[in-house]
Amino acid sequence: MEANTRNSPRKKLADISNLPLRKRLSRQDKTPEHIPAASKEHLERIQKENMALMKMLAERNKIIEITGVEMQKLRINVRKMQQQNQLLAQANTKMLAVCYLFHF
Repeated sequence: MEANTRNSPRKKLADISNLPLRKRLSRQDKTPEHIPAASKEHLERIQKENMALMKMLAERNKIIEITGVEMQKLRINVRKMQQQNQLLAQANTKMLAVCYLFHF
């Protein structure tokens, strides 16, 4: 058994990167004309599922984009509120200092 494996030529993987583009494309474009009906139905179902998934993906991306815009608006509002809060805290501190000075 080992003698047969030593004498037989090794099988090599074909390097298709050196083939002309036309040959590679013609090989990829060939689809068998005698596809069984069950396979056609399966293929059509997969294509429909793929289209549905693509639509859901587009919808998800749209939602993410809208949510990102809303988040940015909320961040801006939070910054404004923090600035207002800081100004109110400073005004309160000044008023307390004035009240303290008048009472003593």
